[in-house]
Amino acid sequence: MTDSDQATLVENMLLLRKEDFDELLDRVAERGAERCLAHLGLENGHAAADIRDLREVSLMHGEKRAVRPGKPRSRY
Repeated sequence: MTDSDQATLVENMLLLRKEDFDELLDRVAERGAERCLAHLGLENGHAAADIRDLREVSLMHGEKRAVRPGKPRSRY
């Protein structure tokens, strides 16, 4: 959204152009993803490498698939 573009407030509704709405959604999604990574301790920009490292360590220890939290893993 540029400074010359203005959102319009009509009867407690905010009217945006589709392009502005799409840009807003992109920004909100990115901010949410960043907060989620930060919550997991992966906020330093190396999240992809950290996740690959975790997957590699897991494979080295025989964990071939992800286990859902709260669901016990079969021993067989």
